[in-house]
Amino acid sequence: KALLPFSVASVPTKEKLRKKKEEDFAESYIDSKSIPKLLKISQKTWQTYRDKRKIPFIQFGSKIWVKRTDLENFLDKYYIKQKSA
Repeated sequence: KALLPFSVASVPTKEKLRKKKEEDFAESYIDSKSIPKLLKISQKTWQTYRDKRKIPFIQFGSKIWVKRTDLENFLDKYYIKQKSA
């Protein structure tokens, strides 16, 4: 009988856990360099948005990330609804 309720082969390795964390991060955050392309705005406009703190961001050294949810909230805030007839 097995003493453990799972097989040893199914236990994630450190490498698998690291890769999973990276994938989760990539799903949750967007690299700042890709934001202007996504929003179809200039790099200068994106810089102005950051300077005015219109969209929250994380900066570590020269690297900047934006949470996907923060970007979605920003877009929702400026969404203009269709006029009803």
